[in-house]
Amino acid sequence: MQRASLAALALAGGAAVHGTTVIAQSAEEGLSASTLTATISQSVTTDSNYDLDDVSPGQTTYADTRFGLQLDQIGSDRVLSLGFDTGLRAFWPAKDAVPNDFEFQFASPSTAHLEYEQEGAHTAFDSSFRFRTRRVDFNNPLTDFITDEGTLPDDLEQLQGETSELRYDADIGFTLGPNAPSSYGVRLVATNIDYRNSTPDEDLVPRYSVEGSGFWTLRLNPVLSTGLDGSYFYYRADDTEQTEVRIGEVDWGLIYHPSEALRVRGGLGYADRTREEVIDDVRETTQSNSGPVVRGDFRYDLPTVTVLGDARWTTAAPDPRLSFNLQANYNMPRSRLTGRAFNRYTGGQSGNEQQVSGIGFGVQHDLNESSRVGLDLSYAYQQNLDEPQDPDIERTNVTASFGYDLTRVVTSEIGYTFSNRTEGSSDADSHQFYFNIARIFQTNL
Repeated sequence: MQRASLAALALAGGAAVHGTTVIAQSAEEGLSASTLTATISQSVTTDSNYDLDDVSPGQTTYADTRFGLQLDQIGSDRVLSLGFDTGLRAFWPAKDAVPNDFEFQFASPSTAHLEYEQEGAHTAFDSSFRFRTRRVDFNNPLTDFITDEGTLPDDLEQLQGETSELRYDADIGFTLGPNAPSSYGVRLVATNIDYRNSTPDEDLVPRYSVEGSGFWTLRLNPVLSTGLDGSYFYYRADDTEQTEVRIGEVDWGLIYHPSEALRVRGGLGYADRTREEVIDDVRETTQSNSGPVVRGDFRYDLPTVTVLGDARWTTAAPDPRLSFNLQANYNMPRSRLTGRAFNRYTGGQSGNEQQVSGIGFGVQHDLNESSRVGLDLSYAYQQNLDEPQDPDIERTNVTASFGYDLTRVVTSEIGYTFSNRTEGSSDADSHQFYFNIARIFQTNL
């Protein structure tokens, strides 16, 4: 049940830690507790090159007023978390921008989520549903790629227009006998992405994916288990070629779990991948690949250090592919270090398959009980696998910030962000200054 409670804490914000601790304590005592958290924030930002154009049209200023509401319920055997976050943006575009009139816009992104987990004597169930709408022409921060909340953007493309992207995510899992020597489980993960107010020249492609998987695990001794996993993945893009990708996979592996702090898993299997496209009004198989799969993951979790990682290598693709994700947190008495590195393959906004790699590092240091400084660095790189002649995209962000708690429930932050975007011969920079103040209202129900 750790995932839902951690997600609730992250969305409620740092000032909500005390209330979440109260709920967790009540759950440990076998009681049920609830908390309702509302967050209101106001920010003002000036940006020297809002759209990261090759030649900046001038300074852009905007003010975001955001409101978030979240309900958390934690009992001895269940966790419920639901909420939303949205806002309004007052936007003053650069003098040379077209159009350059003041306007009100919905702040981007706006999100809603529902998470529920329940564990019985012989069963475990978890589910997560998320909805997000965002303007595709906003200069989305690179931190969206470095932090992982389960709804990462697909690619680094940045467009200019009035289009909104609508994204729906669902994740449902069921396990039978989670604490028994022999356990079984199934999971269904689905994502649907659509666009509103798009124009033909934007070349935005609605798409969706569904993946079903199942596993069987047999405990051999107190620290070693073996398991069989199988999955089937389906992807469909509504592009000109009506692209469809199907991947079937099965593997066998071992699980080494010597303590609550450490778990290591590895497996070897076989995968079959097929890609179909409509060419001259005829659906054809344009790619058909099969081959071995090697996968592994680990988790090392202590109060001061958390390291998570996974990797997958296969030849069931036009070229051998290695996907991986590595995350680490290190908590010191007055500082916190975070880091992430990843490489993944995904269907992009244009329907083409993209390879996106990235790395990020952040440090936050508490000057005293009410103030802190932070530094975040992130870099991402993208290649178009379907159209290799397209230029690669590189993004770099550096953010320095200072935060101060005016009261126990009122926080403020001021900061500076340098952004760079390189795509072929285009190389654009921006300098952004921002100020944010937020008030958190929280009550136990």
